Amino acid sequence: MFRIQHMPLSILLSAAFLLGCPKSGNAPGEGDNLDPNLEFVQGIKALEKVDRKTGLVDYSTAMAYFRSAVNLKPDFANAAYNAGWTSEQLGNMDEAVSYYKKAYEAKPTKEFLNAYVAVQKDAGKFEEALAVLNDFVAKNPSDMDAQYSVVETHTQMGNLEGALNAASEILLSNSTDITVYQLLSRTFYQNDQFDMSLLCAEKANEMLLSVAKEKGQPAKKDAGILNNMGVTYLAMEDEPSAIAYFQEAITLDPNHVESNLNLGFIALNSGNYGFALKNFDAALVTNANNMSAKLGKAVALRGVEDFDAAGKLYAQILESASGDRIAYFNAATLEAKYQKDYKKAQQLLEAYKAQNPNDTEVNERLAELSTLQAEEAARKKAEAERIKAEEERKKRQLEKMNELRTAVASLQTSKDAMANCAEAVDSGVIEMADMVLEQGLMVIEAEEIEMAGDVIPFVSDTQASLDDLKEVCAGGGSAPAPSEPAGSEGSEATPEEAPAE
Repeated sequence: MFRIQHMPLSILLSAAFLLGCPKSGNAPGEGDNLDPNLEFVQGIKALEKVDRKTGLVDYSTAMAYFRSAVNLKPDFANAAYNAGWTSEQLGNMDEAVSYYKKAYEAKPTKEFLNAYVAVQKDAGKFEEALAVLNDFVAKNPSDMDAQYSVVETHTQMGNLEGALNAASEILLSNSTDITVYQLLSRTFYQNDQFDMSLLCAEKANEMLLSVAKEKGQPAKKDAGILNNMGVTYLAMEDEPSAIAYFQEAITLDPNHVESNLNLGFIALNSGNYGFALKNFDAALVTNANNMSAKLGKAVALRGVEDFDAAGKLYAQILESASGDRIAYFNAATLEAKYQKDYKKAQQLLEAYKAQNPNDTEVNERLAELSTLQAEEAARKKAEAERIKAEEERKKRQLEKMNELRTAVASLQTSKDAMANCAEAVDSGVIEMADMVLEQGLMVIEAEEIEMAGDVIPFVSDTQASLDDLKEVCAGGGSAPAPSEPAGSEGSEATPEEAPAE
């Protein structure tokens, strides 16, 4: 059983009732002859007025009017109830308990009972809540919802014996009470007695089908019971069975909140973010304000890398639940790790810290954020240095490519000029030049800048070889012939005598 979300009461007052009553144009609780009814009406008006710019409600003003109405008329149950509800919105739980108590004591209705008991539990006052419930049951023994709440409260307190005794009291009058077995299933689950939890859930399911058969109705299982069985199997680390029950529950009720939530979180844990999104959206169809579904969806959106949508959803969550630590921490994680917006992440954590100064984990988160900032700064510095080094390397390579182009052009010119030189041809220098030129031109045409530096030495060496043959090749392409001795034309030349030794 889950807490019913109660809302403020807006009482419609007739014009005849208001006729002749003093006007309330003053601040709450100020002025002469104040009327509690008009103070109450002013409080309702304050709740209904939403600031157009911020979208916020002025709960403080509404609270002041309701407080004034109760002070003027202590047994004004509706004003006390609204004062309690408004106190909740302001986060003043002790004050909420006090005003809900006034409302219930003045008018012990079911609605006021539920609100009073719920806020006591929220404030951790389970013993007080149980006492109120027991008193109500004693006065209203036929009210089954109140009796169920007694069982549930014992369960929430971890009091197995008390829950079993309260359930037994119900079963004495109705041995086939399906709700009791559902409650017992939850009770045993809370006490880690999973076999008994399954047994009670199966009993509830069996009785449900039996009742349908007796009434001649089609056999139909209950999505809530199936979900409870799935949760129990999950606790027993039997995930396949748990998934099967959650899916069966969703087949019965496609928008069943709890089953969709459970499947959604299983999908999150397995990294199936798309499937998780589908489940969380289905849960939100039934309950658009379900905080677990919103938080799960935000994580799933982050998983599919829709960071902007995730950020917007976190902003919406924080508007309606400004103190939710998970929302703050997850939103900060999104900004820091995925958006790299460390300033925004710090603002989120500081905002949470301002509201929750005693939560030491926020300091740990801020320390982690500082570490992330330092690591990111170091990473950016290293990346900048790497980019700079790469740019310098590429610059050097481009310079080498330009150098290669110049060297190849020069070699081509030299080679063309000496192509008919016998010495250059016979020595193989021309052939070598052709090979080197081919290699150099291939590198240039392919723009293989990384290879330019490797080819330049070959071009330079080949150019040097051609340069060494320039003087030889300058004479016409062969070595100069030896000079003939002086003498008459046609006479035979004789060699010079060697000097006597």
